[in-house]
Amino acid sequence: MNINLLSDQMREVLGLLDRRSPMTARLLNDYMLHLKEPGSRRVVAASVSRTVRRLRRRGIISCEGSTIAITESGRSRLYHEMQEAMLTELRKSVRQAVAEAWAEYEESQKPKEAVRHDAASDQPATDRV
Repeated sequence: MNINLLSDQMREVLGLLDRRSPMTARLLNDYMLHLKEPGSRRVVAASVSRTVRRLRRRGIISCEGSTIAITESGRSRLYHEMQEAMLTELRKSVRQAVAEAWAEYEESQKPKEAVRHDAASDQPATDRV
């Protein structure tokens, strides 16, 4: 998911949670009330509640008890460089594993005589008949 597809309020909530995670719902409402134009506390609370519910449904945040926090997948969505670094490491380890598996496969496909010949060539010349 591209972070640009999120609404402004969702980005504001994620920004607050990124700086002060975990937060309680009440504390989050207080911060959002101060960021917005003067208005009804109930309107802001309802709006934040809907936003939190949507972010939770998308798996970006988690709510445990009374605290709200950004999940690891949400953090990687927030910071694309973290996601790219993780994918680069994953690609590197997959390439390495495939190369090792291919080398083992090729070794197992050698004829038994070639393996014996290779083993004999590893011995010093004085031991050979």
